[in-house]
Amino acid sequence: ILKSVESFAGKVRGFFRMSESDYRSAAALCETLVKDLYFRLLCEVTLAVLFALTGHPGLAVVWLAVVLPCEISEVLLARTMKRAERITTRHLYLQFLISIGGGGAWSASGAYLWSTGSVIHMASGLLMIIGVTMHVTFKYADWLKGALVAACAPMLALFSLTIIPTDISVTLPERLLLLFGILGLLYYMFIVAGANFAKQEQLKEAVAASSAASRSKSSFLATMSHEIRTPMNGVLGMAELLE
Repeated sequence: ILKSVESFAGKVRGFFRMSESDYRSAAALCETLVKDLYFRLLCEVTLAVLFALTGHPGLAVVWLAVVLPCEISEVLLARTMKRAERITTRHLYLQFLISIGGGGAWSASGAYLWSTGSVIHMASGLLMIIGVTMHVTFKYADWLKGALVAACAPMLALFSLTIIPTDISVTLPERLLLLFGILGLLYYMFIVAGANFAKQEQLKEAVAASSAASRSKSSFLATMSHEIRTPMNGVLGMAELLE
């Protein structure tokens, strides 16, 4: 058991050991998230208004109190990373916290709506959790570690739906049916995410190969230019002497 624990701890430490690829991917992720910031803010403010209008003003207040600081922090982090001479591990850990905070707010709110027992609220809560899961699947396509951390909250929320008590009487087979549907959803989400990550890696390899070919071409032309120029200088010098 001790060896298994040590092995697991080693894998966790290895997971959080960042490489240059992680730094570049985190910077690209920040830029991507900031680009659609206004759309997310519009959605979040609209949801707060709808929460209040449907009898959940407390949820609306808590919702805005959590998501707005996360969005502001995202913008500040993106600016800090852009101005920094070198992106550090601290920047990446801050991105982890922001992703957990934002995703956790969406997921927890969805789980709360599910617990109300109202069919409309339950459907809305489920769609909120699925929405943040899809957000992670597509927006985090370039950074695997960030995607895994950001996916924790919506995955936990989805599984919690099978055990959260509601005003609607639900039998055990019905809960198992819901669990099976959630597993199917996550399975296909992982397939899509895996395909996205594979495409991103292929794109990176293609760019690296293109850059290497360009450097080789430049080096070849520089060498040939030098090799041609050196004897030509001698020929021109001899021609001047003969004149």
